Amino acid sequence: MCAVVAATPAAADPPPAAPASGSCDGGSTTWHAASPGVTVVARPANFRLGGQVTGCQIQGIRSGTVAGTSNEENVNCFGPHSGPADLTITWNDGRQSHLVGDWRWDLANRATSTLDVVDGVAQGRKATVVIEPPDESPAAVSGCISGLTFGRFRIVSVKVD
Repeated sequence: MCAVVAATPAAADPPPAAPASGSCDGGSTTWHAASPGVTVVARPANFRLGGQVTGCQIQGIRSGTVAGTSNEENVNCFGPHSGPADLTITWNDGRQSHLVGDWRWDLANRATSTLDVVDGVAQGRKATVVIEPPDESPAAVSGCISGLTFGRFRIVSVKVD
């Protein structure tokens, strides 16, 4: 006697969820550089970045904390600057996004950076970050002569698409 066993097809895994897209409309980021910092003389500089993004609408996410680094070969107080950045955003729900790419900034003009989301929330998408220049102050002007080691930029927007 031979028994015939009908195989039940295995349930297919559901397709992966589409990566998150959305935006944040505020926040700020700070940078710290080792002495002598940013001066009138061009030199390499390594920056620690940190801050907050707020007003987010990305799959239930409302805000996040930013931490990371940026390194530049030739930075001074003049003109726009950019360098490779490695950032992590820890979202208010505990999940994270890992971003890498060219971080752009300027002491006098708005700057836009487009970073790749390489892991976590929105993996595979691009994040476009727009920041305003820091407020001008007498300390910033004299800081360029002696060396700026700290700065704060207002985040205008972060768009993930």
